[in-house]
Amino acid sequence: MKRQAIFRADASVEIGGGHISRCLALADRLHANGWHCILVTTKETLVVFPHLNGSKHSVIYKEKHTQLPYQDIRPTDILVIDHYEIDIKFESVYRDAFRSVIVIDDLADKPHDCDLLVDQGPGRLTKDYRGIVPSHARVLTGPNYALLPPRLASVRKKVLKQRQEIPQVPRILVMPGLTDPLCISPKILAIVHDICPKSNVDIVLSDKAPSIADLKKMIFDYIPSASLHTNQSDLTHLLSSASICIGACGVSALERCCLGLPSLVLTTAFNQETMAQTLHFKGAIEFIGCAKSSFENRLAESLTRIVESPDKQLSMSKIAATICDGKGADRVAKAIELL
Repeated sequence: MKRQAIFRADASVEIGGGHISRCLALADRLHANGWHCILVTTKETLVVFPHLNGSKHSVIYKEKHTQLPYQDIRPTDILVIDHYEIDIKFESVYRDAFRSVIVIDDLADKPHDCDLLVDQGPGRLTKDYRGIVPSHARVLTGPNYALLPPRLASVRKKVLKQRQEIPQVPRILVMPGLTDPLCISPKILAIVHDICPKSNVDIVLSDKAPSIADLKKMIFDYIPSASLHTNQSDLTHLLSSASICIGACGVSALERCCLGLPSLVLTTAFNQETMAQTLHFKGAIEFIGCAKSSFENRLAESLTRIVESPDKQLSMSKIAATICDGKGADRVAKAIELL
């Protein structure tokens, strides 16, 4: 009988897709190691991840705050939680039903009853969880444990070699977050077109993002060199072919670092600030600021500067590539095997 892992995470237009992305990366790794993985989530997750039903994992849809499906739980199973609204109260209820409880977090702001906690944030330290997890719990922190799609690691060496040649006309990738909750992508596209009118531009979004209609109109009316990529289950090709990215600082920021993609970064949520500041301090990204404030002039200045400086692009790419190697899911899976 296969070992089984039950994941609890959600996605929505409001919260984006980062929690599900991390869980799927770990589930893919466990599946490759012979595990059966079950994702327990809400139907709203399908708005952001319409391809979820076609994945290699089982999916059970539940209302937001209902219990886990006890009939599917075996005593040898593990429970993996990646959810801001779940803490020690929920975890303690299921403590005796599972062999081990694993928490994926990036806030360090509430107590957890777990055996393993993973926080992949740059700058996060094990001591940040002292006193809010049990003394026996193992805590894995930092980008070495970044839960990224395994395919990124497989192309990393080839892509990093390609980064050594800077194209005269950059190909620009825009990643405002899957759902672009602040509708910043039309502003970004306008700035890119003004500064780099000859560039091909790829924009990654959910087809339910509120900015989709405006983007389609802009592309049809006067920016035919831009392309929309909606509901993508694999971003490897887009990340590999781009030479500069403008994006939010969520899980995708570490995906870009893995492939050494120079990035101009905006924060779109409160939990992204620490990561953005840390990566900027290291020189792995250029942090533009919060997308909720007026960012257009700063972005235009930064984009102009980086486009005109191949040396800056090379330097940022090399530093970004040192942040993580794309093998974090392997390391977390090995830690789970030892529980």
